[in-house]
Amino acid sequence: MGVPVFFILSGYLFHPEKYTFHAFWKSKVRNIIMPWVFCDTLVWLYVVLRKGGISLWEWVKFLLGVNHSTYYLTVLCFLYLLFWLIKNKKVIVVGAATVSFVWLGMICSGMLDISYTINYLNPLNWMVYFSVGILLQNVSHDKIFGFCKRCMPLSMFLLAVSMVLHLRNDWEWTYWSGFSLVNLFLSTIVLMGVADLKIWEGNKLFPAIGKMSFSIYL
Repeated sequence: MGVPVFFILSGYLFHPEKYTFHAFWKSKVRNIIMPWVFCDTLVWLYVVLRKGGISLWEWVKFLLGVNHSTYYLTVLCFLYLLFWLIKNKKVIVVGAATVSFVWLGMICSGMLDISYTINYLNPLNWMVYFSVGILLQNVSHDKIFGFCKRCMPLSMFLLAVSMVLHLRNDWEWTYWSGFSLVNLFLSTIVLMGVADLKIWEGNKLFPAIGKMSFSIYL
């Protein structure tokens, strides 16, 4: 659930109306693109010095996330550009979310053979989550977390049932497996419900880790 939630949060925190295009991308170059290029280049050098294959094109493909874990940053930058151009028009955002959701539903149901799609770098596989984040901007924190806390016990139960069924039947548990959208929805409710528990009040460690989580991940 990590990458979809990452896109939901990225959409929720995306406010292009507060910045000029230059100021927005200057911030992203400093906070995202520079650490991304630096860390990925180090990993790439480690790989090629052991296995060979040094070339400019292979380096570029590695940075873009071709068969590599930072594909989500390439998709994120694409979504920033796309939704910047439409200026968060609600009808278009809802349309993008619907198209992406239908696309994912077809993949999860087996109507589309995922082997014929560019799995991770395909924006349609992630656009629904970014769109949901944008749409949640108009909902108060209290309503979001209140809903999640109320639904958390039932969601935990249903998620546990889903996990048991997956283990017993040896089903895949991946981004695009049969029940992935349902599992993600339940997992997100549980995560947000837990995040709003009183036990975190006054805790300084977890907010600090949260602020550094992108750098830690890279």
